[in-house]
Amino acid sequence: MEMFEILKGRLPEGLEIVKVKNRSGRSQIEILFRCEGVEFTSWLHKTCTPGHENDVCDRVIFNVLAAVAMKQNDLEKAKYWLDKEIDLGA
Repeated sequence: MEMFEILKGRLPEGLEIVKVKNRSGRSQIEILFRCEGVEFTSWLHKTCTPGHENDVCDRVIFNVLAAVAMKQNDLEKAKYWLDKEIDLGA
């Protein structure tokens, strides 16, 4: 399964994909997300080490949710999502 398909399957309710730029010859996909009326662009690697697909996708999701929270000036929520992202590396 491709990384983008894995990411789509892991999106939490309320986080949607608005636009995708998947150019051949590039190692990453540019994705525009929307959550609670806030849009944020992030990047997803097209490939990763086998067995780490979910973690890579979760990092993108947590990063986007933290960015949305920061744009809403909700630092507590942003810290929550950043802590979840950090915990993936633990």
